Amino acid sequence: MATVAGGPGAQAAEQSGTGKVEVLEPAVLTNTADLDFGTIVRSGSGGAITVNAASNQVATFGELTSVREPAHRAVFTANAPIGALMVLTLDPTVTMQRSGGTETLTATLTHSIGDGLLAARVFNLLIGVRAVKREQTIYVGGTLMIPGNQAEGEYSGEFRLTMNYV
Repeated sequence: MATVAGGPGAQAAEQSGTGKVEVLEPAVLTNTADLDFGTIVRSGSGGAITVNAASNQVATFGELTSVREPAHRAVFTANAPIGALMVLTLDPTVTMQRSGGTETLTATLTHSIGDGLLAARVFNLLIGVRAVKREQTIYVGGTLMIPGNQAEGEYSGEFRLTMNYV
């Protein structure tokens, strides 16, 4: 007895699928306030000034005195779609050069998420931030060491904060 494949009882299997896409606008990141360590009077062996990214509190250590203009954190505003998962990347340092000179100072930078963002974690590991409001805020602070023999003058330098979708 022989069996013939494809006989009268055989049928082809068929199932349909769905194509799907979500198109997002590019995230827009805007610097609305620069990181400013203020005006410092140094003496003796110098010291450090810290601007807290989360609280905007300022603390000086060693032989430094903060005068006149108050120090403050940098503020960035972002516009990303609600629910978007993103990774923030901040330069770890900013090197500032004296205006009209070659002397430099280097600050170590930190960032803190503000309104509109929540930390996104998987198995308690931070993987990024999730937008919970249409407008978000990110703060940048840091610590600046100033040696006692640092040349006086105005110092400035640029750093980057990057926000990418995951």
